[in-house]
Amino acid sequence: LPTQSKLILYSIILLEKRGRSLGHITTGDVYHLYRQLCHKIDIEVLTMRRVTELISELDMLGVVDAPVISRGRGGRSKEISLSAPLEGMRSVLLEDFRLKPLAEEKHIQTTLHIGDS
Repeated sequence: LPTQSKLILYSIILLEKRGRSLGHITTGDVYHLYRQLCHKIDIEVLTMRRVTELISELDMLGVVDAPVISRGRGGRSKEISLSAPLEGMRSVLLEDFRLKPLAEEKHIQTTLHIGDS
């Protein structure tokens, strides 16, 4: 996977690890955390639209499950969940030298922002 896709997948892993799947992980949640990770390892931040496209690619590959949910006036968003074991994917992603600095993610804020989808 390209580095950007790995960062998006790692964002989903962190959100699931912190129990966000109970409140459903949305595109906005992933994008918010993805931006933090990009800044931490000094990688260019993609647009929300491009991140959404990469989430769709991960869905087509079977790595994540990301159906589009209509929220009426709130717009549309994807509700994202992992399709494979969390720890196995996390350890494989952290083998990438560019993602190694993220191994200590305790200080990364993963709060949900209601309405950010």
